[in-house]
Amino acid sequence: MRNLRKSFESGGTRQPLVNLNLTWTPESTAVPVHWTVYRNDTGFELTDYPEPRVVGADGKNHPVRGREVLLNTGTYYDFTFDVPGYESRTVRAWLESGISNYSVEVSLLPEPAVLSLSSSLFLKRPRIQGEFYYRYGGREGGFQRVPFLGKESKELVLLPGEYSVICGPEGQAAELKLNLKPADAFSYRLERDEDKNLKWIEVTNE
Repeated sequence: MRNLRKSFESGGTRQPLVNLNLTWTPESTAVPVHWTVYRNDTGFELTDYPEPRVVGADGKNHPVRGREVLLNTGTYYDFTFDVPGYESRTVRAWLESGISNYSVEVSLLPEPAVLSLSSSLFLKRPRIQGEFYYRYGGREGGFQRVPFLGKESKELVLLPGEYSVICGPEGQAAELKLNLKPADAFSYRLERDEDKNLKWIEVTNE
């Protein structure tokens, strides 16, 4: 290239270019691949879950034992995590040539719990964790207003966890304490007892 530039600058005859054709095939070697699974909403690591399903680019399943698998470089693999109580998720791992190991990190969103609330009393609005807003348990997340209750049940989609549901004035409020697990579904109705006290009644077969 240096001689070619000098030739152009001096107005001389164009020098021929030399084409170098180098054939190179990536070396495929077996490397250990391990993974870590986290809970999406809390960031806590999950330790007790089934082994993932590993499928290569050729559609071949690769058996997994424990928390590590040996896979060849120079291609990709799909890891599918099916954990009870969490939505299924598949992540793709590209194993480039030259690496000595590979780590997969995946976060799983818990299946939400559904809490249905109704009231035989007019214009009652409960508080969730002391607030009139609650964290929505669906994939889009965010916060939503706690609705006013009526005869028709209102469904609240919540992340699994411990909750306090309070309705009524201080000192006379009805409190409901719940420990919701993934995919739980509960229904309660707010009523007054014979002493005119507010109370939550669990509704079954609604």
